[in-house]
Amino acid sequence: MKKTIFTLSALIFASSLPTAVSAETLVTYPFGSAVGSSVSSLLTSATDLAVVGHTLNSNVTTGTYVNLTGPGTDAIGTSFTTGQVNTLEKIYGQVTNPTPTYDATNTNGLFGADVNSYINFTITAASALTLGTFEFDMASSGTSGPRGFVVTAQKESEGFSIIGKAGMTPPAGGNFAHYSFDLSSISALAATDILEIRMHAFSGLGSVRFDNVTLTGAAVAVPEPSTYAALFGLAALGFVAVRRRRQQQA
Repeated sequence: MKKTIFTLSALIFASSLPTAVSAETLVTYPFGSAVGSSVSSLLTSATDLAVVGHTLNSNVTTGTYVNLTGPGTDAIGTSFTTGQVNTLEKIYGQVTNPTPTYDATNTNGLFGADVNSYINFTITAASALTLGTFEFDMASSGTSGPRGFVVTAQKESEGFSIIGKAGMTPPAGGNFAHYSFDLSSISALAATDILEIRMHAFSGLGSVRFDNVTLTGAAVAVPEPSTYAALFGLAALGFVAVRRRRQQQA
């Protein structure tokens, strides 16, 4: 009897919990079109990419993206898959000659990158949502390295934490690799919550190229009031049945 009541209660509780639906692109920044042109209805707003401390420009080169074969591991031990193929032209952002060099010992807590130099954007949630992944394509240029990004994120004013790092060393050269970092460690956003992501570039000498900066997430489905009413009705019927069974056994 007690087991029946417990099972029914557990089922009702589980049915009433909010759940995440399928992940979708929240915002993407492709350099082949207007930056920030793709913004999900799950967001109230998303800022354009901004630059603090770094020098950023956009390059357009005729030809075809050449991708690193993957999956693999880059020069600083980060896993990557393949890059974005564009058979018409190469259009990408480029951070010109960032001065910090990569520090594997992480002495400054940012693997040598400058805390005051970064590319960033912020999103504001329109409703409750869970974060999925932060992704981008990256390439190095020149003959020195490693060069790449240390990526940090901050929800509201809770403080920035590292969510990933990517570094490549030529002869990769103009070859792009695709990186994807899991954001499940960041708690779900409520409506009006703000998330900021920063990409801190580092390089021994030369520029760092990137493209297709993308953030994914999913809405949190909250049961409608009618759903709660149905669940309470089911609970009432269940307890009535249990009570009748007790009376019959008495």
